Amino acid sequence: ALPIYAVLLSTGTYALMQVLLPECRFTRDRYLCPLNWAMLLFLIKLVVVPVIVMFQTSPGALPNLPERSSMERALVVETVAFVAFCLAIRFVATASPRSGILHSAAALLETTPSLGMVAWFAGLGALGFAAAFGSIHNVVDYFTNPSILTEFQQGGEGSWRSLGATVLRPFLAFSLILLWCRGIDLYPPSRGRMRQALVTAAVAAGIVLANLTFSFNRAAFVFPLAALLAVFVLKVSRISPLLLAALAAIVAAPVLMIGTYRSSASPSTEVFSDGSLLSFRSFSEQLQIYACGPQFLGYFLDEAGWGKPLYWGSTLVASAMDPVPMLGKSFRESSGVAIYNRAIYGNSGFEDQTVPLQGELFLNFHLPGIVAGFFALGLLIGKCQRLFETAGSAFAAFAIHYVAMWAGMLILWSLAVFSQILVYFCWPIYVCLAWNWAQTWARNEHHKAARLGALAAAPYRPAGGLA
Repeated sequence: ALPIYAVLLSTGTYALMQVLLPECRFTRDRYLCPLNWAMLLFLIKLVVVPVIVMFQTSPGALPNLPERSSMERALVVETVAFVAFCLAIRFVATASPRSGILHSAAALLETTPSLGMVAWFAGLGALGFAAAFGSIHNVVDYFTNPSILTEFQQGGEGSWRSLGATVLRPFLAFSLILLWCRGIDLYPPSRGRMRQALVTAAVAAGIVLANLTFSFNRAAFVFPLAALLAVFVLKVSRISPLLLAALAAIVAAPVLMIGTYRSSASPSTEVFSDGSLLSFRSFSEQLQIYACGPQFLGYFLDEAGWGKPLYWGSTLVASAMDPVPMLGKSFRESSGVAIYNRAIYGNSGFEDQTVPLQGELFLNFHLPGIVAGFFALGLLIGKCQRLFETAGSAFAAFAIHYVAMWAGMLILWSLAVFSQILVYFCWPIYVCLAWNWAQTWARNEHHKAARLGALAAAPYRPAGGLA
C-alpha cells in the first residue's frame, strides 16, 4: 500500500497547481469541455486512485505487486507529468492565437452538415454492419448471447472485410450526430429546448446501440455521448451540474456491468442480476485498473530497469504504428504495450493490458521525456479548449471535443490506444474534412474562373484613359 506522505505529495501538488495557475482550474460556465475532462482525469490519477491504493491495492493482472518504493517513485513520475501539463496550459492561455493545422481543420468543420452527407454516412455505416454481421438475425444474437461474442471477434479477423466492417461502422452513429448537429445549427434552440432534449435522447440511444457492436466496448459509446452532451450544454441549454451528476450515477451501474456481460457465458438475466458487480470493492478494483494506478506503472518500470537502458523513442514509434493495418505488423513486438504484456504474461501472446504513457516516455527519455511529452499534450488540450469555446458550428464543437477526450486519455492509457482510435474510429471526421475542403476548393476555383472570365470580357482600355 502507498504511504500517506506519497499520497499527500501528489494530492498537494494537484491542489497547488490549481492555486498558482488559474488557467488550470475547472471551468464553471462550460463545465463539459476538454480542459475540465483532462483535469478530472488527473484528479483521478493523482488523488482518488492513490487514496484508494492506500487502503486496498488491486494487483489486476500483475503476477505480483511491486515494492512500496517503486509505487512511490511511480507516483512522483505521474506528478511531474501533471506539472508539465499545467505549465503548457498556462502557456497556451497567455499566448496570442495563431494559425496552425488545428485551426485550419476546425475551420473546415464549421460548415453545417448537408442532408446529402448524412445520407452518405448512413449508407457507409450500413455497409459496415453488413460486413460485420451479414444479417439482422446475427445482430440480435450478438446482443442477447454474450457467449458467441468471441465468434464475431475472431470471424474474418485480419481480412479486408473485417477491416472494412471496423472502419465503416462508426459512420452510422456519426450520421445521427451530423443530423443532430444540423438541427442545432439551423433551428434556434430558444424556440424548442424540450424538443431538442428529446431529439438528443433519441440520438444518444441510437449511438449506444450502434457502437455497442464494437465488442461491447464501453468507451466506444461513452465518448461520443459525452461529446454530444458537451455540445448540448454549449449550444442549446446549460444543464445543472447536480442533475448531470445524478444522471451519471444512474447510468454508471449498467455501464460497469457491460464489462462483465461481454466476458460472460451466462444469460443476460443472470449477469445483470448479480449484485456483487455493484460492490465498492469491484468498483475500486476497476478504477485502479482502468486509471493505471501507481502499482502498474511501478511494476512496468521495475521490469524495464527504470530507464536502463533507454530506448530513445523506438517504442513510441512502434506504439504509434501498432494499430496500423499491415504496416504496423513489423512494429508490434517492440511496442510499449508488447513489452509491458511480456513482463506480465511472459511470451504467451496475450496483449490485453495497456501501459501508461508516463511509463513509455520514461522508458525512452527518462524524466525529460515525461516533461516534454506532457507539455506537448498540454499544448494540444489547451488549443482544443480554445477551439471548442469558439466553435461556430455544432459539429465542429463535437469533433474537437471528441478528439480531445481521446487525447486526454493519454493521461491514463497508452499511445497505442490513442493511435488505434485515430486509425479506426475517426474516419467520419476525416471524410468531413475532405468533403468540406473539396467544396471550398471547388468554390474558390469557380470564383477564380469567374473573375478571369470577367477580365477577359472587359473592353480593352489603353493606358492614359484613351478610348
